[in-house]
Amino acid sequence: MGRVLLLDADGRHAKQVEGALRAISCQTTISADLQSSISLLQRQQFDAVVVVSNPGMDWDIRVEFIRHAALRLPEPPLIVCLLRGLYRGPNERVYAARKGFKVVYEQ
Repeated sequence: MGRVLLLDADGRHAKQVEGALRAISCQTTISADLQSSISLLQRQQFDAVVVVSNPGMDWDIRVEFIRHAALRLPEPPLIVCLLRGLYRGPNERVYAARKGFKVVYEQ
C-alpha cells in the first residue's frame, strides 16, 4: 500500500494499528485530530487515509471532511473508515460505497 495517513484520537490504539500496517510494509503517519489530518493531506502525498471511528462518534462527518479534502488533490488517496464498534448491518458499507470510500470493522 505505501504511505498511510492514520487519523486516530486514541494514541494507544493508533500505535497498534501502525504496527499492523508496518507488518504489511506501510509507512504510517499518525494524526490525532481532523484539522491536522487535513493539513497533512494537503502537504504530503498518501496512498491511503484510514479514519478510525470510536464507538458513539459520528464517524461519517469526519470521513466527509477527509473525503472533500482528498477529492481536491490531483491523485486522491484511498479512504478507509475503521469502525471500532459492533457490526450493525450493511448500512455503513452501502453509505460508504455510494460516497466512494470503504468501511471495515475492527475485529
